[in-house]
Amino acid sequence: MWRLIALGVLFCQVTIASRMSRVIVRDNGYENVVVAISPMLREDKAQNIIQAIKVSMTEASEVLFTATKQKLYFKDVKILVPKSWTNTNIDAIATTERFEESELRIDLVNSVYNTQPYTVQPGGCGDPGLYIHLTPDYLLDDEQAKWWGPRGKVLAKEWAHLRWGVFEEIGYPDDLNLPLFYLEQEIVNNTVKKVLKPNTCTDKIPLGSWRDISTGGECHFAGEIPGRDCRFVPKTGQNIITSLMAYQYMDNVKEFCNNISLHAHNDIAPNRQNLLCNGLSVWEVMEAHSDFQDLSEASHNMTVIPRFTVVREEVASFVIVLDYSQSMTTANRIFRLQKSAQRWILHEVAQGSFVGIVGFSGTGFIMERLLEITNDNSRQHLAASIVNETLSTGICIGCGLRKAVTEVLNGRHNKVIILISDGEENIPPYIDDVMNEVVSSGTRVVSIAYGDKAAQKLEELAQNTGGKSYIVYDNDDGTMADDAFDGALTYQPGDSLSNVTVEIYEYSYQGPNKFANGNFTVDATLGRNLTYHLDTNFASHITTPPVLVSPNGTVYNTSSQDSTVNLWTIHVDFAKVSKGMHSG
Repeated sequence: MWRLIALGVLFCQVTIASRMSRVIVRDNGYENVVVAISPMLREDKAQNIIQAIKVSMTEASEVLFTATKQKLYFKDVKILVPKSWTNTNIDAIATTERFEESELRIDLVNSVYNTQPYTVQPGGCGDPGLYIHLTPDYLLDDEQAKWWGPRGKVLAKEWAHLRWGVFEEIGYPDDLNLPLFYLEQEIVNNTVKKVLKPNTCTDKIPLGSWRDISTGGECHFAGEIPGRDCRFVPKTGQNIITSLMAYQYMDNVKEFCNNISLHAHNDIAPNRQNLLCNGLSVWEVMEAHSDFQDLSEASHNMTVIPRFTVVREEVASFVIVLDYSQSMTTANRIFRLQKSAQRWILHEVAQGSFVGIVGFSGTGFIMERLLEITNDNSRQHLAASIVNETLSTGICIGCGLRKAVTEVLNGRHNKVIILISDGEENIPPYIDDVMNEVVSSGTRVVSIAYGDKAAQKLEELAQNTGGKSYIVYDNDDGTMADDAFDGALTYQPGDSLSNVTVEIYEYSYQGPNKFANGNFTVDATLGRNLTYHLDTNFASHITTPPVLVSPNGTVYNTSSQDSTVNLWTIHVDFAKVSKGMHSG
């Protein structure tokens, strides 16, 4: 049981930015679709995975074209490989593509789903999902894939989840709200009877049998409803063509249920589509999406084979654009932003990243050109540069942005600007004047607005560039600014499994006690060194350095202090890390 004994005040406020898709529809085709391969995967099967992606997405494009009545297909697909895959042939370096923003992700198996494809879909009817999850085994192993049906149909169905916010038209075992089957009243020989039906949506009554999965024989009926092991098994080869949200594994199924008689929607079946979409058919939800607005039917004989581009992730190039105007003296803003920027440079930004610094007041000026983070010396050099400028009158945010884009980041890939200002600009060019320049450069902006006056314009800039926006209030003790800087770290390429850093514990304390204690567990699956940080706003709060106590009673009290950002650190070598429950 690990114990930590430390005195300090820690607390955190997190701002979450929603994912913005860059996918667009042009001439009936989806462009900017990104299929990303996780850095957790090994490179030895790279070519097989890439080829499988191309085949599966081509099949999905054909299915989608048919299912949308010749209106939509996959036109442009980028396959993003990790930066660590240096032996894999690529077509180009990635510019704005990132694993964390991709539409389809090839990643490790999720223990809940195993190799089954799924879409993370936390929203309601018509709301887009976050991403589609696929595994290498699903793409490469036909025996694994056959459980879910042809890959093209499966991916088209998952795209419907992701893009249009529609849901499954099936039931689930032991689910009272979404049962496998239900009773529907029908008139049979002039008599009203309850008829058992599978929970689905089809264009005609599906033929099949009720089979007991435990015995292989016919289902046992104890009343109107069969036992829990009963399943409806559709007859193969029958001529039903809907719905992909239910029977994508059947040969003839190639459409979505509609509200017209040809592919009539079953709004009675108690499935998730009816429950969450108030009985609307999949087609009704789809047609309300912007993808289908003013969209004409494409030619039946046009090619729907996607154009594939294999790109590799690039290390991030960050430019911190700082407001050095007199207005930043309000509520000691300049001091607080400098501390947060220094903390980020010294302890958070990844090795191998490039960082530059631009300042602005009445004009823009380069404080540090891009410098690769290679060791503590490069970090210390950049951190010291943050406080080397005096404050001046005038605020020209556009000057700082233009300087960063045209003179510091020009020619780079994976470009990120971290813009910090109170937004009270009074000298042109203004943000609006340089907005198109920043957007067209492919640079993402993470904006940190000090006070409400800055929020709207900086938020608009971040949104237009696919970045993130944060607000830091004048009563903030520094944690909001720290979290905003940390938000920029998501643009760093992910690490391979052997190098990934896992946060296993975080504790915040604010109160009158002289000691703050916390507990955490080191899991046996973690095989790296252990690092503990104590972060406080004022060094005077810490009268005794932090102490760690391992489960076997070993005391670790040797900590390093970074007085620049009031941070204490304890490192425990992997060989000395005890596994098990930790408390304090």
